[in-house]
Amino acid sequence: MSGNHSLPKQNALRGIFLLSLAMLLIPVVDTIAKYLSAELSPLYLSWARYFAASLFIVPIAMRKFGRNIFPRRNIKSHFTRTFFIISAMLCFFISISTTPLATTVAVTMIAPIVATVFAVIVLKEKLTWVKTIALILGLSGALIIINPRVEMENGVIFAALAGLFYGLYMVTTRMTAQASDPIKTLCFQCVVGMVFLIPFAVLNWSMPTTDQLLLLLFMGIVSITAHGMTILAFQYAQASVLSPFIYLEIVSAAILGYFVFADVPGIAFWIGTTIIVIAGLLISFAREKST
Repeated sequence: MSGNHSLPKQNALRGIFLLSLAMLLIPVVDTIAKYLSAELSPLYLSWARYFAASLFIVPIAMRKFGRNIFPRRNIKSHFTRTFFIISAMLCFFISISTTPLATTVAVTMIAPIVATVFAVIVLKEKLTWVKTIALILGLSGALIIINPRVEMENGVIFAALAGLFYGLYMVTTRMTAQASDPIKTLCFQCVVGMVFLIPFAVLNWSMPTTDQLLLLLFMGIVSITAHGMTILAFQYAQASVLSPFIYLEIVSAAILGYFVFADVPGIAFWIGTTIIVIAGLLISFAREKST
């Protein structure tokens, strides 16, 4: 009996470990992109990220599924989700080219708040008092970081747009009722994203140096690894267990931003970030309680 009870606990610990590692790794991709944006266009880098990721995920998908590497059902939903995640990444990469990495990551964390608003409008979910408080807190935290009383930087605006598009991505993901294989979904997202972004890459084309090419390939490896860890994490543990560890991404971004770019977040960043984290956790736990 004790062995049966310990299994869910062990799975939860595995999920926590995998997600924590993934959240610490994701800012590595963003750091490379920010570093390369000094010489390469963020629009070109967005395409390059999906191209590099496709080089690794397509062979994995083909080895497992042969030629059937894409989902066969609800293709329109997959296209919609991919459009939103591509738009989020474009805005994110544009933002980090001029804005401290930790600031961009923190502002994009409004995505769960955005998703909650659109879930109420589109999915007709009930707006409880807990969600209302979380929405007010999330908006307040974002405004503290953005500080609209001074002249707003374009980078911060694009960070907010990235959070908006990612929130829409979360809603459309919840709207798709089918259970699609995660490898097929990721393969579709990478390949379609790469094709969609080709015009942006052509218009902003730069021939990468050997060092830049190696960094782009490494960015693709880390990106696929982090996505895979995230998928596995949510198979081991529930969202309410994992949600607090999502915000390790902000910590990792702040550390990398400090050591690589000498960015030192101010007090407003930490206050606003703390409020956004509290709002996100409230929404997560409220949704988990209602299911």
